Amino acid sequence: MNPRHDITVNICFYLNVPMFMNSFSSQLSCSSRKHALLLCAILFLLSVCSVIGVNELESKIIGGRRAHQEEFPYVVCVRGQFLCSGVLVDLKTVLTATRCFYRANRLVSLSKVQVIAGAVNLADSTAQTIGVSTLIRHEKYLFIRTNSSYRTEYDIGMARLLFSFEESPTLKPYSVFPFHSAEEMEDSFHETQKAGSRCWMIGFGLIGTKKLVYSMQVIEIYILPDSGCQNISGNVNEPVICAQSAEPEKVRAIGGDFGNPLVCGRRYFGVDRDAITINNISTIIFTPIWPYLEYFNLNLKSSGTVPSLRIFWCLTGFLILAIIYQL
Repeated sequence: MNPRHDITVNICFYLNVPMFMNSFSSQLSCSSRKHALLLCAILFLLSVCSVIGVNELESKIIGGRRAHQEEFPYVVCVRGQFLCSGVLVDLKTVLTATRCFYRANRLVSLSKVQVIAGAVNLADSTAQTIGVSTLIRHEKYLFIRTNSSYRTEYDIGMARLLFSFEESPTLKPYSVFPFHSAEEMEDSFHETQKAGSRCWMIGFGLIGTKKLVYSMQVIEIYILPDSGCQNISGNVNEPVICAQSAEPEKVRAIGGDFGNPLVCGRRYFGVDRDAITINNISTIIFTPIWPYLEYFNLNLKSSGTVPSLRIFWCLTGFLILAIIYQL
């Protein structure tokens, strides 16, 4: 238990037990009791309010490394044709790249695709594995082959599972995008882009050209300006996000490992779909999520969201503090 919480509970308990107050009321002046009550209220506020918004803060991530347990409980492995990644948007649905379910233009058998969640290492005992029942791809999805390479368009899709995962401390869905609209989400991304804020790509898959790493990896990346991004990606029919690794030697190899989420300060902005190398510099291409929120019926924050119980008690504590101060 939080030591700060223990202190708060103990002080508040003794201050409110009648026998304690009867025993020591003669020894405490009115001013002393007021100061004790103020201390109780302040410690209560510290224990409650200090944790509000913790999940909104950026993780202290330095370059490519293995993810910590419970750090990204919504990131899953999609194992089939590729060793892909994705994000649980509810306990039975994964948002990922459509190409993870295709071999060129041919859909692979979904019975051969599994989703593994709840672990940073696929061999961990906390891992849960469920098969895929249905793929919902974007109607404009294309796999385009050229003379020397290939690319995709509208490469985003949702996989429905055979049954639901069981929620746990290591497995939680990213059930609500913290925005009121697609426009607000796009604006937030561009503010992040202009500010040069740190972002990360999280997922499982290829770290070297031959070595498969079966643990969840975190790679620090930075977002490139929109100008020139479409020229690099070759996509002119849809918006894309371009990023490069802050540590180029740690970017994953070309040819595997798609669907990785682009996360900036706990905000999930994009789905990894490709990587293009020009002059030995690899650029990661993401499909932005905001144009497809309505298409896939993804949940946004309601403008009428009811405040959490923790916020209620925090505000109540401030009110109590104000009353005590006036005594």
